[in-house]
Amino acid sequence: MARKNSPKIDISMKGIKEYNRNLVKLVKMTRKAKAETFYEKKIGWENLTVSGEYTAGRNMCLFIALSLAKSKRLPYSLVVAGNKQEGYDFPLLDQYLARNKVIYIENLSSFVMNDAIA
Repeated sequence: MARKNSPKIDISMKGIKEYNRNLVKLVKMTRKAKAETFYEKKIGWENLTVSGEYTAGRNMCLFIALSLAKSKRLPYSLVVAGNKQEGYDFPLLDQYLARNKVIYIENLSSFVMNDAIA
């Protein structure tokens, strides 16, 4: 993850929803060549975030890190609509994601991030 040492990591629902729509489009494609090109550009290794990160890997790594923080009880900050919450277990996370365009994760320990990347 390119920004593993970043103090703040965003989760953009716009990007996640677009990624999910592209998965739906991919499974409906019947031509292998078209599907491969679409996959590479919209889902796979050519689908990079603005900061140059591999989109699927970035999101996967971030959610693994959140799960590790929860299981190891290592606190971090969740910033939703400008409101900061501290903890390691956020039972309303799904609702926050559904209701907000962007939420931010702050202060994840480097131990958790390195463990998630490994």
